[in-house]
Amino acid sequence: MSVASALLVAAAVVALLPLVSLVYDLVHFDDVLRRAAERTAASPQEISQERSANRIVSAVAIAVVLLTSAALFIPALWLRRGSPVARAFSCVAGSGAALCCCGGYGLSLAAQSSPSTSELQAEVTRLSARETPAWVPLMSLPAVLVVPLAITAVVLLLLPPSNRFFRQPPPAPPPQPYGGYYAYPANHPEEPTNPPDSPDHPPGNPPRE
Repeated sequence: MSVASALLVAAAVVALLPLVSLVYDLVHFDDVLRRAAERTAASPQEISQERSANRIVSAVAIAVVLLTSAALFIPALWLRRGSPVARAFSCVAGSGAALCCCGGYGLSLAAQSSPSTSELQAEVTRLSARETPAWVPLMSLPAVLVVPLAITAVVLLLLPPSNRFFRQPPPAPPPQPYGGYYAYPANHPEEPTNPPDSPDHPPGNPPRE
């Protein structure tokens, strides 16, 4: 199923694009946090908690993105061999990736709509939105294609026509015994049909020339 394999590979590549925004935020967060703390006169404890929370959330998000991409890409390589196991793993990975992306989008929208719990968090959010280049969030927009690509691949793998591609050939039958012994191929046509000790060639009397 080259089409389903190509769709899964495309979904795996697109799933990696949010790494640009995650890594950019992780690299520049300390500087944004420092300036936000200076403007709000936040305590060292609030600064430490905000830094730890950002690192944990970023690490979890990066791990989820990498695992989602790997779960889509690895089974897609096995599909070309017609393996039923790869077909099953691809269906599970495609469905899981679609659910994971939908859940991630929902959590992201909920986090953006919820009000900040402290003045420091509000200032960090404001500085990040103002100073982050426009191309950084735009790089994550194609990630919305992961869901339709993965679902389309799963549907193609589950359609009845794909059963012919993933049907395994029957194993070769073992050699059948003949009269208690295994049958062997007949002598080659070029070999003599009469053994040396046949009536035409009695033992001890070689044929005369």
